[in-house]
Order: sequence, then C-alpha cells, then structure tokens
Amino acid sequence: MALLSATPVAFTVVPRSGAPLLRAPPTQDSPAHQLSAGTNGCASAALATSTLGAVAAVAGRRNRRRAQAHRAIHRAAETLSDREAAEADRALTEVAEAPAEDMESKNAVGRRGINVARDMRDEKEMDRYIITFSADEEVEFRPGRILAVEHGEQSTLLSVEVETSREFVALKRAYRTPGQLARLRFDGQDGSEELLDIASPPFSLSANTGALWRLKGDLYAGETKKIAVPEENRLLIECLRPSSASDKDLKPGDEVEVGAFSEDGIDVRPVMGRFQCPALAMFCDGSHESICQLRAMLEAEDCACELVPLERTAVMLFCGPVEGLPESLSAWLASTPGRFQLLTVSEFDKDPEQSWSSAALPAIKELQDMGEGLGAVVLGSASFTEAMVGKLTSQGVRLIAKSTSKLPIAPVATPEQI
Repeated sequence: MALLSATPVAFTVVPRSGAPLLRAPPTQDSPAHQLSAGTNGCASAALATSTLGAVAAVAGRRNRRRAQAHRAIHRAAETLSDREAAEADRALTEVAEAPAEDMESKNAVGRRGINVARDMRDEKEMDRYIITFSADEEVEFRPGRILAVEHGEQSTLLSVEVETSREFVALKRAYRTPGQLARLRFDGQDGSEELLDIASPPFSLSANTGALWRLKGDLYAGETKKIAVPEENRLLIECLRPSSASDKDLKPGDEVEVGAFSEDGIDVRPVMGRFQCPALAMFCDGSHESICQLRAMLEAEDCACELVPLERTAVMLFCGPVEGLPESLSAWLASTPGRFQLLTVSEFDKDPEQSWSSAALPAIKELQDMGEGLGAVVLGSASFTEAMVGKLTSQGVRLIAKSTSKLPIAPVATPEQI
C-alpha cells in the first residue's frame, strides 16, 4: 500500500480546445511499468479511481483550479493503458465542464460525509438515543376501550383495555395493589369521573419486561446504540360498576378515558411473609367490593403484593351471602375451593360472624395446636372488619390485613432522585 500511494499517476486530458495532451509511453525500467505489469492492471485502476476523486474535488472549485488540475495531470500521465486513459478523460471532462453550483453541492455532500461524527453529536440527532427512566408526564386521562360488558342484577362487569407501559404511565399512576380504584370517564371531557372497584389482579411485572428493558438502556448482542422507540402495552382490567351509576347503555367498542388509579390500596404486608404465616384465613362480608378485593388478592402473581395461596400450607375462606353479581364473577367465586386448594370454606349464605363458633374457630384452634403460624385477611364494611378483627385477636392472631387499612402508594423513585 505504501508503494501504491507513493507512485505518481496521471491521466490523458482533453482540454477545452479539443486537442488531446500527448502521453509519453512508460519505459521498461520505470516503477509505473513494473507496478502495472505485476498487478494485472488492478492497481492502475485503483490508482486511477483514487486520483480521479482527488482531482474532481480540486476541479470543482472554479476555473482557476481546473487549469491547475490539467497541469498536474499532464505531468503525471505516464502509467495508464489506452482504455483506462480514455475512461479517465471522459470522467474528468464531465467534472471540468460541470456548472460551479453543481460542484458546490457535491462538495457540500462530501463535507457532510467527512463530518459524520460531528453531525451525529447534533442535539436533534442525539435525541433519538435518550433513554428516559420512566414516564413522568402528568397526562390526566389516556384513551381506553371497552371490550366486554356483562350485566348483573345490581352491577355491571366491564372489561376495559388500558395502557400499562411504564414508558407512558408513571409508576405512581399505575395499578399495583388490591384495593385500588380505577378512575374512568365514559362521556368524554364533559363527563364526570367514576371510581370503580377492580375485579382483576394487579398487572404482573413480566408484562412490562420490554418496556423496563428499554428504560434500563441495555443493549442486546450486536447492538451498538439504543434508539428510543416507546411501545404501547395495552392490557385488560375488569371493573365492577353499579347498575344505577348511569342510564347510558355501554357496549363493546365504546371509547372511554382512563385516569390515574387511586393513590392508596389495602396494606397486605402483614400476611405476605409465608414463613411467618404459612396458613391463611380469609373473611368476606359478601359485598361486591369485598369480592373484587378477594379476587385481586387470590389471583395476584409476579407482583409486589402476591399472596401465593397455592404455596401456603392451608388457606381458609369464609364468605357471607352474595347477591346480584354478574354471572362470571359468581362462577369464579364458586370455583375458588378447587382452584386455590382451600382447606375450609363456609357456605356462602352464612355470615362469618354468625358461623364463627361453628366454622372458623375450630379450624383456627386446630392449626394453632399444630404449631402453624396463622395470618388473616378481613374484607368488608368497617363494622364487619372491626368485629372480625376483635374475634381474631382474642385467639392470638396478630398478623391481620384488613380492607379498612389503606396504604398510600408511593413511587419507587421520583424525578428529583434520578
């Protein structure tokens, strides 16, 4: 390569007068002749191409520079074959006769190519590679869509598609624990907000794997840059709406607006430790709100509030009479004994307070005699919760999560901490 770059090469040029410049034939001892013979003409072609590019860059600056280019070519025109010289003549003639403004545009393109690294550091270009930690915008409502509607005697079960990606929904506005309420608006901006009970578990962390990976900014094998391309992640939640809430008949496909979920939820921390309370007793008063909370607790998995009932040594459910639920929710409640391997289930038409002595108390004492740690979950009205907590504490049960004990949902990190 050193020999290639050091060998002078030139072209036969046809000046504006039309008379071709004479090209002296190379001698046997000249370096150009030896180089051309040893490389079968490939080196000559490469040298011709490279020299033509250099001359073209010079020739495009103005007529004065063109004359200098012709003189330089005339001094070095010794090594090309007739065919190569003819091709170089045509190319250089086209460059020399090109309008000045065209050459300026070509030179501008060349300068942009040379300064690629500097251009990539432009502020607008670098915005493509900015990875934010998470969504922090304060958008009040995002578009959602009703996918299914099921009517009951006293309430309606709505299946709503909502945005869950951390790239669009801030953590402090997400659904993260049982007991939170969904904020929906059914009549557009002019409609009033409704807070509805959620009859589905919090979204799992694995559902946001893609968004969290992009937010972290890691690179897959073979990647050299990470372009920020946010992606939507719409999932389904089921909300229970009282039948008397509105006269408007909702149907699948209707557009709704989804706001931030409520800022507090049930404090389930007392019973989350399976090593402290491997056995669990759950009490519901049978209200629609308590059934929604029960379903969210039992089905929660891969999240920060999972109780994992299938991994407990014993789970007992005592539920009061339930009326007016949509059929699918009633069917879910009836399937809980086999689905979650419940040890003892009271009849659903009996109040847990009234059946305490005959149903719950013997099972609790038997577990305590076996040395099993026992925790309790109480869901229902304030009076029901207070009464059941009193009965449980009298039997030495201290680890109790109750629906009346709400915990504010705080973000893990705020923009000021990042």
